[in-house]
Amino acid sequence: MVDLAYDPFSAEVQKDPYPYYARLREGAPLYHVESADAWAVSRYADVMQILKSPEVFSSRAMQDFLAGGIQRGRTDQIASAFGSLMEGRALISADPPDHTRLRHLVNRGFTPQRVQQLEARIREITRQCLAGIVDRCQMDLVADFAVPIPVTVIAELLGVPAERFPDFKLCSDAVL
Repeated sequence: MVDLAYDPFSAEVQKDPYPYYARLREGAPLYHVESADAWAVSRYADVMQILKSPEVFSSRAMQDFLAGGIQRGRTDQIASAFGSLMEGRALISADPPDHTRLRHLVNRGFTPQRVQQLEARIREITRQCLAGIVDRCQMDLVADFAVPIPVTVIAELLGVPAERFPDFKLCSDAVL
């Protein structure tokens, strides 16, 4: 086993997790995260096997794992927002059949027809994201592009007022 001192909640890992992910995949595809008493699984095939085996690997454990991160240095604002989110029926912490029912409800908002209706707005949001980076010499594809687009679309679909987007993003970041 590779000694990575990997803690997904540490500031160093959160600043740039990708080298850690690569080292995990190469040398420790199944890694015990002692600070959370949880396991990091880093290879695609293993993750897919876990996701397809809810009778063995419960999603309810995600709630405890992420809540542990809150206790290890998250701000009160994030902890409060995340705590409220996880107390309810959250898709991320549900197992079948609840997960199947909740996913079916969520998927109604993302049918091909509904996504087609959103195309013009998604293009506008995409242009806004690109405009925000055009004058810079570099960008973070995830932070500047891949995250803001779905977060904005989902917030708008849920009816979150524009002035509350930062709060919605805070909750989204806490979950991610």
